[in-house]
Amino acid sequence: MAIKKYGFLFLTALAALNSEAAFASGINVSNMLQYWGNPSMLYCAESDMGAASIGKNKATCTGNDNNVCLMKNGKRESGGVLMLVAREVNQYGAKFCPTTVYGQKTNNKCSKSITLYSESDKAPKCFWLCKSGHYGEGCQNITPSGCDSSLLRRSDFDSYSMSNSSYVENSVAMFHWDQREKCDGRTYSDEHDMILGISDWLPNGHGAIAQPFVVRSTYPKSKGCKTKAFATVRKVGTPTILCKNGYKLNAAGTDCEPADATACAQINMCAGWDSTLFDADVMVMHYNDSGKCWEYRCTTAGYGFISETLRTCSACPTGMRNGVSPQTGMCIQCANDKIFDANASNTNYCGNTMALSKSDMMYGRGKTIATQPKLQNQCWPLSNPSEYKDCVQNGGRKPQTSSVGGNDNPVQRIPNIGINDGLVKPVEPIKISPVAPVDNVYIANPYLK
Repeated sequence: MAIKKYGFLFLTALAALNSEAAFASGINVSNMLQYWGNPSMLYCAESDMGAASIGKNKATCTGNDNNVCLMKNGKRESGGVLMLVAREVNQYGAKFCPTTVYGQKTNNKCSKSITLYSESDKAPKCFWLCKSGHYGEGCQNITPSGCDSSLLRRSDFDSYSMSNSSYVENSVAMFHWDQREKCDGRTYSDEHDMILGISDWLPNGHGAIAQPFVVRSTYPKSKGCKTKAFATVRKVGTPTILCKNGYKLNAAGTDCEPADATACAQINMCAGWDSTLFDADVMVMHYNDSGKCWEYRCTTAGYGFISETLRTCSACPTGMRNGVSPQTGMCIQCANDKIFDANASNTNYCGNTMALSKSDMMYGRGKTIATQPKLQNQCWPLSNPSEYKDCVQNGGRKPQTSSVGGNDNPVQRIPNIGINDGLVKPVEPIKISPVAPVDNVYIANPYLK
């Protein structure tokens, strides 16, 4: 970070930077660190961002020496990351904006490196997140002020890229700044700052996890100071769950939930979904990604909606032909020749079935004792469910995948099988996916206990 470098020598070293950067000053929020875990300053550490990096290169630009993460400023190259950094911080929450965090040399020779901050390549998209029990702009309200039901997800920023063209260091909230340390036995120093950023994401998108980060500008160990500088970013201290406006921490302390479920349910409902029918005791809000609107689902397993016009949670019929539609939350009851398949969205979650004879289940689909006379190719002795499934489906088994040997004495090689007892109780059905046009089949080995 290029702040508080007021001496003549400092200004001379920074003359090659733009004038705004040379005289910038971050926002001092050191008195707020006590409300955010109060971590000690960490020096000379390697990068550890967790899931904090965002943008097109979030998988590779994570505070490392990577050519993908380079930006140019004149003849100098800088390596950086893109993350959500707090521009305003108080004891109840913070305002986060996509921010390019990067390191840069003070001149083209071997010299100290400085930390810098810029906007992303897009117009700023900033938002407040608050600690539980606080709401609204600045997190100053103690009662919900509306309900921001839009989702906050890491993927929302996948179209963003780093940029060093719009310098914002004087707008970044900092717990520590311009802390210098000579790392790895070097004669020149690395600059260190401590900021607040988003470190992880919540499953339901109604908030995020924030914690302090130490930003350090340095050089690659293997290449030295004659090459580019880059920023390492390491999370420190204790993570804090922050929620969007209108949401609070759940009882388990693991996620954000509506502070007023009814009020949140009335925001941006999908067509045909009546917010007055939402029952927070038995339902949960469900975001429709394709429609960019809200629906709801029953929370109890096996419960769904019987009617599209009267969406009340009821127990769906049980059995292989029944289930709950993942797409609509409706109870599904398939025809007698179908089975419920949660992955078969193109057929309303009802897949085709296959009738198997006792001969099919003993020797393989389409085979009999006459066409499959060798024991090592038959299915009925197999005790491994997966092998048995494949054997029936494929019309017999391959000797190399068999769980029994190659000789023809089943009594010696197949324990716990009642060969002379006739049919015994089948094992639980196994779902398989045979060749088209059949979609699914449930089978069980009737010869295994």
